[in-house]
Amino acid sequence: MTHAAPHTRSLFRRHSGHESAKVTMVELFFDLVFVFAITQLSHSLLAKLTLLGALQTVMLLLAVWSLWSYTAWATNAMDPERILVRLLLFALMFGGLVVSMSIPSAFEGGALAFVIGYVLMQGLRSGFVLWAARTEPLNRRQNFERNLFWVAVPAPFWFAGAFAVPE
Repeated sequence: MTHAAPHTRSLFRRHSGHESAKVTMVELFFDLVFVFAITQLSHSLLAKLTLLGALQTVMLLLAVWSLWSYTAWATNAMDPERILVRLLLFALMFGGLVVSMSIPSAFEGGALAFVIGYVLMQGLRSGFVLWAARTEPLNRRQNFERNLFWVAVPAPFWFAGAFAVPE
């Protein structure tokens, strides 16, 4: 029995030279979920145009930005033509919609929905990419190990904050 070459089984993109990868429709749709999140943030700020409202919006913006940027960074390394990568992106899109829809009430009754969506997205993405990198060179795996560590450490604090928000 012959085994496929490692590069054919990898979920990571393979580049040669200076070629750049084409952006797929799935990736663009993922970005659109975050356009919706930014829209929700702007509407929330307009509804609560105070210093406190601005601080809350900045905090949520940083959370949304970290979700998008970490995911864009990780998925740029992944091959979106692979079915498992596409399934990950669709799961992350669903989580992004949960996060986006809970933004208007994130400092009220919707805090737990925001936090669950946020923490699950961070953990799912980081865990999946680390799993996919299990056969990759050590330096690549270490990047994703560090990423998983830095998204796991603050998770209890996110939940503590969600439970501290009055219903």
